[in-house]
Amino acid sequence: MPDLYFGAAADATEAEKAAIDEAIAGWGPVTVRVSERLVHAGLTRARERRHLLLPALHALQRAAGWISPGGLDHACRVLEVPPAEGYGVATFYHLFTHEPPVATDTVHVCDDVACRLVGAIDLIDDLRAEGHHVKASPCLGQCERGPAIMVQRTGRSDVTVAAVDGGPVTPSEVAVAVGSGASTPSVTVPQAGDPGLRLLSRIGVVDPTSLEDYRTHGGYLALDASVAMGGDRVIAEVTTAGLSGRGGAAFPTGI
Repeated sequence: MPDLYFGAAADATEAEKAAIDEAIAGWGPVTVRVSERLVHAGLTRARERRHLLLPALHALQRAAGWISPGGLDHACRVLEVPPAEGYGVATFYHLFTHEPPVATDTVHVCDDVACRLVGAIDLIDDLRAEGHHVKASPCLGQCERGPAIMVQRTGRSDVTVAAVDGGPVTPSEVAVAVGSGASTPSVTVPQAGDPGLRLLSRIGVVDPTSLEDYRTHGGYLALDASVAMGGDRVIAEVTTAGLSGRGGAAFPTGI
């Protein structure tokens, strides 16, 4: 496990360094100027770059197929993030690998409840029998098209796989997607366009990459209303509504 100090047993490869440099290009060095042992603008610059740790780790995973000690050390040096902190982030996420890859393609199959109900466990067994390198994974955020599948391909873009006809995914469909490098087209929410929808009413209508489009279709109206009401009235409304948290303990939210 990395210490609070830099110094991996092996240096990052040139490919790993290039991947990190590309992921954080344009941000410049953290240490702007050093005078009489005082780093000017260093703390601010470091804070500005902390959000680049995940992009750097994703770049490492894609380039080398894993987060090597040397690659992690290099990313932390460049971003001036403590190695122990970088290690904590890298080991928190299931899709980051910490051992040299045994295959160029790793098939992640969600084995959470929603996907188990539609055959995820059998699919994992079938894919392994076909010779694929498979990892059972926590939720991949594709519950509507389960069993959810994502293929990590070393040196190439990831691929998501789903049965277009709504039926169960077969190992042959996974093999085709891996070979072609093309993800399955996104599916449409079955209730799309239903005037009775509330939480999903904007699905298929609003461009999810555009805040302006979101605002055009009524986005942030509730936030505007809350600001106009003021804090005390918002708390009173939430308390009266009896809303509770969803973390399991059902704590009241109107506090």
